[in-house]
Amino acid sequence: MQRGTGRRRRRLLPVAALVALAALLPVLGGAATLPSAQAVQRPWWPAAMGFDDLHRQGGTGKGITIAVLDGLMDTKAADVRGRVASSESVCWEKETSATTTEADHATRIAQLIVGTGTPANGMPGVEGIAPQATLRHYMIGLGEHLDCAPPDDKHLNSTATAIERALEAGAKIITMSYGQSGLDEDMKRAMAEAQHAGAILVAAPAPKVLDFPSGYNGVVAVNGCDKTGKVSPHAAPYGGNGIAFCAPGVGMALGTHDKQGRWLPQGVVADGSSYAAPLVAGGLAAYWSKYPSATAGQVLQAALHNPGMKQGTSTTGKKGWIWWYRREGSGFPKIVGTSRTGFGWGIFDATDLMSVDPATYPDTNPLVGDGGIAGPTAQEIAAGRLLTSTTASSPSSTPGTATATAAPGPSAGSAGGPPTPSSSTSGGVPVWVWVVVVVLVLLVAGGAFMFMRRGPGARPVAQPGEGS
Repeated sequence: MQRGTGRRRRRLLPVAALVALAALLPVLGGAATLPSAQAVQRPWWPAAMGFDDLHRQGGTGKGITIAVLDGLMDTKAADVRGRVASSESVCWEKETSATTTEADHATRIAQLIVGTGTPANGMPGVEGIAPQATLRHYMIGLGEHLDCAPPDDKHLNSTATAIERALEAGAKIITMSYGQSGLDEDMKRAMAEAQHAGAILVAAPAPKVLDFPSGYNGVVAVNGCDKTGKVSPHAAPYGGNGIAFCAPGVGMALGTHDKQGRWLPQGVVADGSSYAAPLVAGGLAAYWSKYPSATAGQVLQAALHNPGMKQGTSTTGKKGWIWWYRREGSGFPKIVGTSRTGFGWGIFDATDLMSVDPATYPDTNPLVGDGGIAGPTAQEIAAGRLLTSTTASSPSSTPGTATATAAPGPSAGSAGGPPTPSSSTSGGVPVWVWVVVVVLVLLVAGGAFMFMRRGPGARPVAQPGEGS
């Protein structure tokens, strides 16, 4: 069976490429075209996750804004039509919608969150986990690689621009089903600002490894599981404050556009963490909508301490993974071949969360680590900005958090910038030498910046070995 792609990649801009941690990784998952409309019924995950009970208990997502950062989206597709509150581009390229396979990835994410189940072209539609949530789409790049230059000078990274706009629009949850292989200062800053503002960040990791944004401190990284409760063989390993949850992401009957541009709501069977992440984002919104006064930290605390499948001892004395996707009912799949690796805190289940009052939990993100975690640091998240070593050691710094990394050189300058001389000689080096160094750095940076800025209508160049 031919396999396609389940997760997008972002190419780093030239400046960020200087700090890339690894070579670009293969994308996860696939999509196989279904043979006929008769082959598809209601997908397996709404029953496994208890959508009906979730919605009956008031977990609809109403009043919660979710931002989807991705590529082109078909906002007029049958089972998402009327459910996408806004769709805007943060790039020079202003188009946001298409009726081609290029729009499939983002449209599937919308299906999983706010899908109405409306059929089209002889196929049933897909139901969303949070059908009444306010969904806002931000187009962060065209083509196979989600990469573009924002139309302003404030950010060099389109994700950072999109996060800023999403926060301004009141987004409480931001979901990202793509990644890049290296750290990026602009992204780190955006991650700190978003979490400081009280938003939850959800992301899909790459195959068998945490990349970025899923690997940033405090981000909810989600692996995919199949209908038996088995974690995907492509799952990223649990490590440190890495994977938060596993959620349905294997064998997903989702939409695609045919060659005539018609939308087939369950036209492919797709795999990928790309589809597990939005189910968690939507599920958190559904839960939050019942407890609107809760904070992001309380919502995450409740969710991570009450997964749908957890380790323990059953009433029969059997030890190990004892729950499937739901703790009540019958006819649910049996859990097989499981281990903690790749599951994080367990299989996500918003339905069972509905009876848990988040006010009983502390207002802290349990995924934020104090040390050894990719930035932003806990201290920077508390401050809502990146910090220099001087700022981090000041009396006003938040106690009990990690120390921000100092900039290189004898005296720390701005985050990510060149070292600042502490005196006219800076340890015996003549001041004119520093002037020449600074001028050269500015010239190189300016050249890189001009290279990055593509004019209107430009498209990212495909790189061999990557999928969309």
